[in-house]
Amino acid sequence: MNLALILSALLLALAAIDSQGAGMVWDLFNGAGIIAFAFFLALQVETLRGSRARGGSGAGAIAVHTHLAYLALGAVVIHAAGLLVADEMSWEYVTVRAPLYMVAGLTSVALLIWLALTSTTSRRRGLGAPARFQSLHRIGSLVLLALVAWHVIGSGYYFASMPVRAIVLGATAGCALMPGVVSARSKFMTAPGTALTAAIATSLVGVFSLVRNL
Repeated sequence: MNLALILSALLLALAAIDSQGAGMVWDLFNGAGIIAFAFFLALQVETLRGSRARGGSGAGAIAVHTHLAYLALGAVVIHAAGLLVADEMSWEYVTVRAPLYMVAGLTSVALLIWLALTSTTSRRRGLGAPARFQSLHRIGSLVLLALVAWHVIGSGYYFASMPVRAIVLGATAGCALMPGVVSARSKFMTAPGTALTAAIATSLVGVFSLVRNL
């Protein structure tokens, strides 16, 4: 099992035991947001720098990172669009009256789009030398992770108790500060592997929502 799924299972389990069910639909779409958070954590570890530190293939590391990023972006879209469609009260969170944790979430979406757009080959060249792109991408990724952690924990919906918050913050800091320590094998992130990872992550969200609302 790859790192992204291990982190997904951990975060969903912590969320399930630390709060009351909020309804199947609400928990399904917020579960997708938790999956996105887990994938962002895994992206901090599965980097080109981390692969080189392990003597791995640069091409393989880029493939893993890219496929994880696609999955994370998809989970964010499902999380945000699903809540806006399913719950009209959610629109209040995208206005000027939005609480700070929602501002952090919205800012993270904008930053995620920037990171995705500047990661294409043509855009990377526009940022100058590869080392400059890697530095900017790394800094942007860390800021994104901090914003997402603020959004997830600050809402208080799922990670409410101090012990659980400490675990989540510890996992966040560990993934951010120790890239390359753990490796998801590249074979999991081929096209079929990506589909399998998405299917397993979806199943985890379904179980999460079901358990919380029994």
